[in-house]
Amino acid sequence: MHLSAGDEAIRLEWATDCPERLMLAVLTASLVDYVGQAPQVRLGICESSACADVLVDRSPTRTKHYCSARCQTRERVRAYRARGA
Repeated sequence: MHLSAGDEAIRLEWATDCPERLMLAVLTASLVDYVGQAPQVRLGICESSACADVLVDRSPTRTKHYCSARCQTRERVRAYRARGA
């Protein structure tokens, strides 16, 4: 796999003899294309202590902390229980 950047363009080239790696190559190329077309999008890592998923923050204020409502709820419940309520 080869990644190169030029005049405001990112180009990804790959070749594989292993069909199992084809999906990884397609996903990588899709991510590079998405990020290249939408530079205002912020990528991050979920702040939940039980999760390490990547999140895409499309919110206008760019303040998203969790990858899903499930992770957000889990952290709120954990904080509530830690307060002794």
